[in-house]
Order: sequence, then structure tokens, then C-alpha cells
Amino acid sequence: MSNSSSLLNSSPSPVLSPGPRRSNDSFSHSPERMHRRIFQFFDKDGDGKISAFELQSCLRRLGRELTPEEAQSAVEYSNADGDAALRFDDFSKLLTTTESEESGDDKGEIREAFRTYAGDTNTMSVTSKSLKRMLNRVGESTSLQHCKSMIRSFELNGDGVLSIDEFKLMMH
Repeated sequence: MSNSSSLLNSSPSPVLSPGPRRSNDSFSHSPERMHRRIFQFFDKDGDGKISAFELQSCLRRLGRELTPEEAQSAVEYSNADGDAALRFDDFSKLLTTTESEESGDDKGEIREAFRTYAGDTNTMSVTSKSLKRMLNRVGESTSLQHCKSMIRSFELNGDGVLSIDEFKLMMH
């Protein structure tokens, strides 16, 4: 693996744990809050650091296989203090770098895909029904329950639908 940015970009579709339900406040989609939620998902033992093992384990759950050597290399590449683990600042910088590497065309394509999946322009969110409808259109037959489960995996604020920011996470 040449660099850790491609590591997160190449993951087919991250699945984030649903997390606690809470109200839809103005900070629920801020980059720092989203980075913190993702960090907490990866930091399985809650020690405030992501080890190579935790990185490998979480990415495996997200459908991305890494060898122990690749996971260690990714941590070393992004680690600022040399302690063989990623603290929140290291991880947040990695995510910010990954996000800033998107070209303008990629962002436009994601917005267009979001509009297509959302379907209903009044709500501008992806619901389990709109997700099921789009998956059926592209030949992926699935149950409504499976679509609800997929959305719970990516939505961060507990509202049961995907906003544009949550959709971006799903697409990376």
C-alpha cells in the first residue's frame, strides 16, 4: 500500500455503527463531529488511539482487507508522534486529507448520485424506501429491512435517513 489516503478511499463502502440516537442538532454534520464518531468506531478499546490491529479489524468489517503489514504501514505513515497508534488529531488529518483529495468533478458526481438516490426533492435525504427503489433499478434486489439496516450503518445523527454528508461517507 503506497499511502494511507488511498487506503480509506479504496474501501468499497464503509459501514459505521449506528451509535446512540440523539436529536438533529446543528453540530451533527460538522466535519469534526463526524471525524470523532468515525474515530470512536475504529477505537475499539476506547483508549483514545487506533492501533494497526484496530485499523485492520475495522476495515475488514467495512469490506477492505489489509495485511498486518499494510495496517502497520498506514498507521506509521499518518502517525505524528511515533507511538505506533493514531490519536484523534492524526486520524482527523488523514480523513481531511482524504476528503480534500476529491476533485470538483467527484463532488459533483456524488451530489448527483445523492439526488438520484434521494428521489424526493422535498426531503433531500435518502430513505430506506428510496434506497430500495434505486437498488432495484440497478438490478440489486434487496429487502426493505436490509435497506433500513444499511442506512442505520451510515447515518450519524439518529434520524433514520442519510443526509448528503452521510451519503458521502457511504460512497467512500
